[in-house]
Amino acid sequence: MKIVHRIPDSELKNLPHWNLDPVLTRILWSRGVNSPSEAVYDLNRILSPSLHGLSGAVDILAEAVISNRKIMIVGDYDADGATSTALAMRFFRDIGYANVSFDIPNRQDDGYGLNESIVLRAAENSVDVIVTVDNGISANAAVALAVSMGIKVVITDHHIPGDELPEAQAIVNPHLPHCTFPSKNLAGVGVIFYVVASLRTELNRRGFFKDKQVPVVSNYLDFVALGTIADMVPMDYNNRLMADYGIRLIRAGKTTRGMTELIKICGLSSQNFKATDIVFSLCPRINAAGRMAEMSYGVRCLLAENEDDAKVGAGLLQSFNADRRSIESNMMNTALTQIRLEYDTELPEALVLYNSSFNIGVMGIVAAKIKDLTGLTTVVMADSPDRDYLVGSVRGVEGYHVCDALKRINQDHPEIFKAFGGHKGAGGLTIRREHLASFKELFILDSCRYSSERTDEVIVTDGELPSGYFVSDFARVLVFDQPWGAEFASPVFDGVFQLVNQYVVGGKHLNVRLRMEDGTMLSGMYYNHDVKVWPNYAVRNVRVVFGFDIQKNSSDAGLRLIIRNMEQI
Repeated sequence: MKIVHRIPDSELKNLPHWNLDPVLTRILWSRGVNSPSEAVYDLNRILSPSLHGLSGAVDILAEAVISNRKIMIVGDYDADGATSTALAMRFFRDIGYANVSFDIPNRQDDGYGLNESIVLRAAENSVDVIVTVDNGISANAAVALAVSMGIKVVITDHHIPGDELPEAQAIVNPHLPHCTFPSKNLAGVGVIFYVVASLRTELNRRGFFKDKQVPVVSNYLDFVALGTIADMVPMDYNNRLMADYGIRLIRAGKTTRGMTELIKICGLSSQNFKATDIVFSLCPRINAAGRMAEMSYGVRCLLAENEDDAKVGAGLLQSFNADRRSIESNMMNTALTQIRLEYDTELPEALVLYNSSFNIGVMGIVAAKIKDLTGLTTVVMADSPDRDYLVGSVRGVEGYHVCDALKRINQDHPEIFKAFGGHKGAGGLTIRREHLASFKELFILDSCRYSSERTDEVIVTDGELPSGYFVSDFARVLVFDQPWGAEFASPVFDGVFQLVNQYVVGGKHLNVRLRMEDGTMLSGMYYNHDVKVWPNYAVRNVRVVFGFDIQKNSSDAGLRLIIRNMEQI
C-alpha cells in the first residue's frame, strides 16, 4: 500500500488563509473549493433554468396539461431513473393532474431505455406525449417509431449524445452541443427537476393554478439528492447545493412517507440522515428492485404517502436487496471457482467470465468486485433473453479505458457486437453467442496492448490528524455538514496506531481497538476485511487509512473510525 496525500505536507504552507479550521481548509481546497462561500449552500444561488431545449419541452407539456392529454413518463431501472420518474409523477400528483402514467423497462426482458415495446404499449393506451427521464438520448429508432405513430416525445437525459440525435419534439440534456447551461454534471433527476420547475412557472403564467395551490418545487430536492448522489455524477457546487437542501428536507421530516419508511427499514434515523446513507443504504435497496424484479416497486415506494403502502414498499425493497445479496454471493463463488479452474495462478491480463447461471441484474456488481480482488479488468457475461446473444458488464482498472477498448474491437470485428457502450471505467455490451471465444481472446489481447503498467495500490488521503481532532465535534462537521459524493469525496485520513484488540463480527468484519501515541483509545470497524490477513494477534502496530463515523448530529455522540485499509508496520 502506497499512501499519497491530496496536498503534500510540503505544500500545506501554501493553503489559503480562510477563517476556517486549517484541516477543514485543507480538505475543501483539495477538492476544488476556491472560497469558503463554496462550502455554504444557499438555494438562492441555484443555477437558473437555462438548459437548451427547455422552453420547447415546457410548451409541449403545458399544452398537454391544459388540454388534458395523456402523458407517459419513461424511466430507467437504476436509482437515478427511479427518482427521476418519482419526481415527475410527484409533481403531476401535486398539481392534481391524473392523466399521467409511468413505464420503466425491465432489465431482464427489455434492456435499457425507451424501446419499441414501450412505444407500442404507449400507443395501445392512447398516450399523447412520452417524456423520458434519465434516458432517451440514444433511442433514435424508438423515438422515430413514436413520432410516426403520432406520439410527441420529450427527452430529458444527462447521458452523452451520439453523433445523431433522436428526432424528438424536444430534447433537454446539458450535454447537447448548443447547451450553455454552466453545469454539465446534472444527474437525470436534476434535469427533470429543472423541467418541472419551469413547467410550474409556465402553468402558473397560463392561469392553471387560479383555483389551485402552486406546488413548491424545492420540496422535490429530497429526490434530487438521492438520485444525484446515487448516480455518482461529479458533485459540483450546483449539485452539492441541491443535494444539501434535499438532505436537510429529509432531516426535517419534509419528505414522502415512503422515503421515511425506507430510511427506517435501513436502520437509520431521518433526523441524522447524511449523504453516505444514500450510497451505502438507500441506493442498494432501490437498485435491487431493478435488478431482482421491476423498478416500478422502487418508484411506488418513494411516492407512497399512505402508511401501509409505505411500509409494504420499503419491505419489498428490503426483500429484493436480500435476494440480490444472496445471488451476488453465489455468483461470486461460481466466478472465483471458474477462475481457479481455468487459470490456477497464471492469470491473464484481463478476465472474461461467462456462466449460464449468472444473473443479469448483478453482473456489474460481480464484475466490480472481481476487478477489485484481482486487480484485472473484468467482463462478466450472462444469457440474454434472446438466446442468440450474451449480455455483459465490464469494470476496468485504472489506466484502461473500457469504452475505447470496445470501440477498437468493434472497429476490426463488427460481426461480434449487437450493442455496446459505457465510459472510462465501466461499460455494457451485447454480443452474438457464437463469438464469445473470439471476444474473450480479443479483449484479453487489447488489455495486454493498452493497459497501463500495473503499480502498487495507491491510496489517496487527506493526511494525518493531530490527536485533538479525534473528537465528536470535528467528526460531526465532516460527516454532516457537506454533501459528499463523486469528485467531492468524504475525507479519509491515515495514521499509525497501536492495535490493542481485534475480533471478527458477522464473519467478515473486523472490530478493532486502537491506541494513539498520547494514550487515547479509539474504536474502529474494518468492513469486508481480508480474512487471509486479519485477525492477526501477533501484530502490535498498524498504519490505518480511515474515515469518521458518527451516528448523531450532536456533540455528545460517540465516534468511531471506519477503516478503509490496515497494514502491519
